[in-house]
Amino acid sequence: MNILVADDSVLMRRNLKNILKQAGYHIVAEASNGKEAVDLYRKHKPDLVTMDITMPVMTGIEAVKTIIEENPNANIIMISALDQKHMVFKALECGAKHYIVKPFKVSAVLKAIQHVLNPEDKQDDHEQESQEKRETQKTDDHSQMPYKVSNTDGVFYISLFTTLNNRQYLQLEGTIQGLLSIPDVHIYFDLSACDYPDEMSFTLKPLVDKIKNSGGNTKFLK
Repeated sequence: MNILVADDSVLMRRNLKNILKQAGYHIVAEASNGKEAVDLYRKHKPDLVTMDITMPVMTGIEAVKTIIEENPNANIIMISALDQKHMVFKALECGAKHYIVKPFKVSAVLKAIQHVLNPEDKQDDHEQESQEKRETQKTDDHSQMPYKVSNTDGVFYISLFTTLNNRQYLQLEGTIQGLLSIPDVHIYFDLSACDYPDEMSFTLKPLVDKIKNSGGNTKFLK
């Protein structure tokens, strides 16, 4: 399946691409705004689009409307924040087929794709909501705080559990910035509990560079 990823956040596109590639999907193109999404859809005719709602130049809702007008059977999944439900409903009215709320879990992304591409296999809505609630309860600590900082003999260990969204990445960046006030600080990233340690290493590279450029010591533990 060919998928077009549309989001103005480089980090969010990277996270989605990692999830989709691990699941065996092919990323045919990526767009940073709604107009690019429309143009790339016309060029590649992907099997599915993940579309962020809030984007520059042309919003995700406007892009959905344009794509659906030209391709009524287009499969589009909206990516929204918790406070954008009214915009999600508008996108669904324009023809989007499903939505995912950030910060999302891998299971939620893959479930939404299956829901859209294989509608005959979809669960009853109430059963699906109950399952999602159970998953949220099981991983509540990690979803609220996807990383944990501990200090062992002067070495700071940052344990990461899941893919970071934009807000969480900025939160982690702020944590590291605070630690960099300590001379010759040692900051180790523990990725042993992370689903995709190699992808996470790539995501954290700017922070690793910041630590090294500030005179700190860092390494990955996998």
